[in-house]
Amino acid sequence: MTWMVRGALGVHEAVAAAPFPRRYLRTEIAGGVDVAVGRWLGVEAETAFAYWDVSPWQVSGRVRVDPLPGLRIHVGLVLPIATWVGWTPTDHADGVREVTIAAGITLVP
Repeated sequence: MTWMVRGALGVHEAVAAAPFPRRYLRTEIAGGVDVAVGRWLGVEAETAFAYWDVSPWQVSGRVRVDPLPGLRIHVGLVLPIATWVGWTPTDHADGVREVTIAAGITLVP
């Protein structure tokens, strides 16, 4: 089992849609765990908190495969919990409205 921590800071520019300005600073911190299931296979779970995000709190679960040394492929779901419970800077009905499929490729040492 491996514990993970990551952070992000960025300037976003998008179409101005209230309450978001046209350009804004976005910060995020996340933590999670990676559990190896086999030599090339693992399961990851993560929770993230962000400022100036449409879902300031989300959790995700991913499966990872290491097909080659130094190469990792992730596939999973992102669940925007804050959006579901109404903790967003916009007005909308509470409830499950979306689930995001996430996939990525990472170079690992």
